[in-house]
Amino acid sequence: MRAPRQLAALLFLLCLPILSTAHAHDEVEATLARLDSLAHAHPDDLAPRLRHAELSRLVGDPQAARADLDAIESRSPRHPGAYLLESALASDDRKFAEAERWIDRFLAISDGESDATVARALVLRAEALAAQGNAAAAIADYDRAFATAPAPHADWALARAKLAPPDEALAGIERALVRLPDEPSLVFRASEVEAADGRVDDGAQRLEGFAARVGSREAILARAGDLYAQNGRGIQAEAQWTEALRLIEQDRNYRNVRAKEDLRNQLVAKLRFHPTPSSRR
Repeated sequence: MRAPRQLAALLFLLCLPILSTAHAHDEVEATLARLDSLAHAHPDDLAPRLRHAELSRLVGDPQAARADLDAIESRSPRHPGAYLLESALASDDRKFAEAERWIDRFLAISDGESDATVARALVLRAEALAAQGNAAAAIADYDRAFATAPAPHADWALARAKLAPPDEALAGIERALVRLPDEPSLVFRASEVEAADGRVDDGAQRLEGFAARVGSREAILARAGDLYAQNGRGIQAEAQWTEALRLIEQDRNYRNVRAKEDLRNQLVAKLRFHPTPSSRR
């Protein structure tokens, strides 16, 4: 019988890109050998064989992964983990409709699976749907995954935002921020969507409020300055950059000296070479 933790671990691997470098391949060789030995020693325990299959996929050996799947399916024809791996292999081959069908099969027998596993499966299907141009269905799966997962990922909300029109993209990010209120990538993306919609001040104010709430004000204010500059608001951009530079100069306890110096140099360059602004109030 499969263990929920093992299946959840498989789902984590399925969401990773294929490892193609020689270094990554070398790192998993010993693990592959151990898993193969375990699979032969305990043929009724399918977890080592399933893990071996996914690692084979990750190092670019789909034939070995499919051989493992044949062994798994001969013992357990409706194994949920096998369905998930079949979906990932189909996506690797850009057979996105097939990948979607494998997730459909998984979801049909997923009653005993954890919420985290189901959520990651929904993300895999959302990716397959998006690749087929079915944005509406992909958005629905991302929404369901985000609502289902005990610990949702910001990347899911960002991927969803790329598929949605501006108003709905912002609404989706706002919903994600309810669960992940201090996630910088979501705050930054929301500010960009607002700026692109002509609401530059709203985007900058969002960044300023975030900076006041979570710290690291200088980096976030620098980003607010960039947002103003990209939208022709030179005076406001320079004000934000100047304030960020002032904060850097007065902070004697900056944890990452290299990062502090890099940011300082970037701000000095922007203030030196930015053309004389004309404010559009």
